[in-house]
Amino acid sequence: MAPSLPFDEKAMLSQVAEGDEKAFRILFDRYWDNIYGVAFAFTKSSQITEEMVQDIFLKIWTKKHLLNSI
Repeated sequence: MAPSLPFDEKAMLSQVAEGDEKAFRILFDRYWDNIYGVAFAFTKSSQITEEMVQDIFLKIWTKKHLLNSI
């Protein structure tokens, strides 16, 4: 097993802002479960929660140019 490198969130957001799809996938994989868990706590519906989380990541991608200001 390869050692895991520290996660540099600012660099990742910068890469996503530049349109890096691989960086977006890493961000997606890293945060999907956390966002899903929070949303499910409110909705109690897996179908609604999945749609919400997909919408969140779609909005992140479509407004990626704003990520550098975070």
